[in-house]
Amino acid sequence: PETNRYTCTSEGEIQCLENYYPAGQCTKFCVPETNRYTCTSEGEIQCLENYYPAGHCTKFCEPEANRYTCSPEGEIRCLENHYPARQCTKVCKPQTSKHICTSDGEMQCAEDFY
Repeated sequence: PETNRYTCTSEGEIQCLENYYPAGQCTKFCVPETNRYTCTSEGEIQCLENYYPAGHCTKFCEPEANRYTCSPEGEIRCLENHYPARQCTKVCKPQTSKHICTSDGEMQCAEDFY
């Protein structure tokens, strides 16, 4: 037996050593990280809540219901009328076609309106 991946039971079955998956094959190595991810029975990384992207879990993004969501890559995506990008701290809602919002959330008069 490959002593670094598995041992053999007295019945001749393969028994994976710690952090080797899947049972009976022991071909994948996965060490869970308590604060970021766990390992499935198949040895795949499974992100904990609010960690992205799937399979890597290197970015933390916790959606805020009234400000932003998180993309599958873990990037902040502002909700409609929230600015600036990746911060979403300002709300700008133009009331008429006479106003627009700048990329930093400031209201401005639209062209032809002063």
